[in-house]
Amino acid sequence: MLGTFRNWVEIVGRTLAAEGVELRRELVARGVDLDRADPAEGRLDPATSRTIWRVVEDRSADPVFGISMLRNIDYLDFEDLGVALVASGSAEAMIARIVRFHGLISDRVVMTTHVGQRLLEVGLDHRGTHWRAGEFSAALITAALRDRFDRSIAPAELHLGFANPPGEDI
Repeated sequence: MLGTFRNWVEIVGRTLAAEGVELRRELVARGVDLDRADPAEGRLDPATSRTIWRVVEDRSADPVFGISMLRNIDYLDFEDLGVALVASGSAEAMIARIVRFHGLISDRVVMTTHVGQRLLEVGLDHRGTHWRAGEFSAALITAALRDRFDRSIAPAELHLGFANPPGEDI
């Protein structure tokens, strides 16, 4: 298994479209045809993923693009995994499913979890992926917990392993 689950590209495409940018056209101009990217595996190789994120960097004016992707998400974009997440009976169960099944989304990310008395800690190691993927992952986990359980859920702390000066208000 190599690369990332390709369905996140639709979310990127919808988010760019809101800014008037057509992702597929931009990719074709850079020599990438998504229709030829390993449809049997449903995965994108790392080079294609990097090109997609380069399009975002070059064409989007949004300093917190990874967070803005949440405006254009449908949990069904993640197919069976999305259904499993929103069907979780508790926040702890949802996090456990995310950690357990994240390898279905990407083999480039290492996730860990620690449950304490008053704190649920999730670690995302996005080395080898674009920093926007980390931004999106952190926002997605928070949004999924809020949507499913409690709108007031907020991270007590968020440590991102990248610099994002324009988006300091994350």
